[in-house]
Amino acid sequence: MSDETQDDANAVAETWIRESFDRGVREITERGVLEGDMVEARVSWALPKIVVIGQVRETYDSESFLWVICGDLPTDHVGSTAATTPREALRHFSLKWQKDAAQYANPELREKHSLRTDVEWDALAAKLARTAEGLYEIVDDDQFWQKPEQ
Repeated sequence: MSDETQDDANAVAETWIRESFDRGVREITERGVLEGDMVEARVSWALPKIVVIGQVRETYDSESFLWVICGDLPTDHVGSTAATTPREALRHFSLKWQKDAAQYANPELREKHSLRTDVEWDALAAKLARTAEGLYEIVDDDQFWQKPEQ
């Protein structure tokens, strides 16, 4: 690949990462997860076209932050105490989503938690389980976590 083609590919990847993370931050803000209007957000790790992991904190709170996952998968968040690295955060989301998928697939649990009846829960559970398994494969593969050569 020529340097110019590589530069174009890098620019496309960087744009996808930035736009995906901006959407993810906006989504958790609209859900009311963050209390303030002013937030600081930074991408911590990304696999372009698949997943972005980043940290979001409210500007008045320099002590804690949220891990946010987004990209070509559901947007979710967890407190900073759940993980110390992006890899650990991705592992957390993978395991959480596997658990969520099992609950969605269980009609008794859906009824117990009064989940909507107009949702295809079995299909959603299967898709979430596949996504969680794919994330775990990424977590488990050291090649994704090596620092680039300088």
